[in-house]
Amino acid sequence: MKVILATVVMALFGVAAIGQTPTPTPAPIVTPAPNADVNVSVTTDYIHFTNGATGTMIEAVRPISDYWGLGYAQIVVPSAKSNFYLLGPRYDTNLQHIFKNSHPSKLDLSLIKVFAGAGLGTRRDDLGNSPAFAYGAHLGFGIGVGTFMKAKISFNVSAGIIGAAKQAVNGPRVLTAFTSTANGQYATGVTLTF
Repeated sequence: MKVILATVVMALFGVAAIGQTPTPTPAPIVTPAPNADVNVSVTTDYIHFTNGATGTMIEAVRPISDYWGLGYAQIVVPSAKSNFYLLGPRYDTNLQHIFKNSHPSKLDLSLIKVFAGAGLGTRRDDLGNSPAFAYGAHLGFGIGVGTFMKAKISFNVSAGIIGAAKQAVNGPRVLTAFTSTANGQYATGVTLTF
């Protein structure tokens, strides 16, 4: 009799305990950092400068953290007979990271990348001579459109500036010889991420 009574009491307490169990909260959606699965990204852009010149840029970025990378850009401007070689930091993120608390929608915000970069280096003529100090910066966004042979493909739009030191008419090239040689630019391009 004691065994039956103990079994009934345990069953009643078990039912009561199940009724008091809190409802589990859904696990938060964790999006990986933009550089989490990137070894290197390579971009080629067609550039239009505000002074009317056009050119191309090839940029390679190697991630050094989840959001920061080291970028190398080579910009060729045939009409100016010049090439720019720039090295500097680049910051990459995506809209999912920026709008963390946004409600899920049909648009996958992790596919829209936002980036900014800057670099210092040299400007040379089309034969690789006459080096001069050069600088540049750009920012933009890219939209992932698919993959090809395990490489992620995205289309980009960016804007920025690029400039170089100018040699004084008489004398050496010095910081005081800077003139307003910076040109605004906007570009469209394609990025492959490996």
